[in-house]
Amino acid sequence: MANSLPAVLTSLTFKAVDIQRSNLSLHLDVIQGLNDGLDVRGEDTVIPSASGRIARNRKGDVRHILLAGILQGVGSTEAVRLGSWQDLRDEVEALFDPTDAPGTIVGKANDGSWRSITARTTTIVWNPGAFGMDQLSIAMDSVDPDWLKTGDGS
Repeated sequence: MANSLPAVLTSLTFKAVDIQRSNLSLHLDVIQGLNDGLDVRGEDTVIPSASGRIARNRKGDVRHILLAGILQGVGSTEAVRLGSWQDLRDEVEALFDPTDAPGTIVGKANDGSWRSITARTTTIVWNPGAFGMDQLSIAMDSVDPDWLKTGDGS
């Protein structure tokens, strides 16, 4: 049996902004929408008095993506950490503004290839944790519902 790794993306960016920072001040993962979350459109034809249906084409319509993770202030004193936390929270709210045009999510897959998709924020949910630290989730939709793969991972 082949070694099975979970489907994850590392080195994740949105609009070319790092959202998996090495100091862990911000770390978001794609928890839905990488290999799931696709809605399709199209309908089968139902013929009155006939048994069953006539299958018709389906087309990928929208991919629902959910990013989730943590945001925390960094610094040597509580005042610096809290200032950092507020600045970072403001940055995330501006980056993921639901009224902005869609942006591109880019990340590195387990096989070494890069994946990207254009998506727009629909909602941000903040779950306050300890003072100066939050958990958050960001719901996004992509109307170009397929992740583009660049490179072959070799």
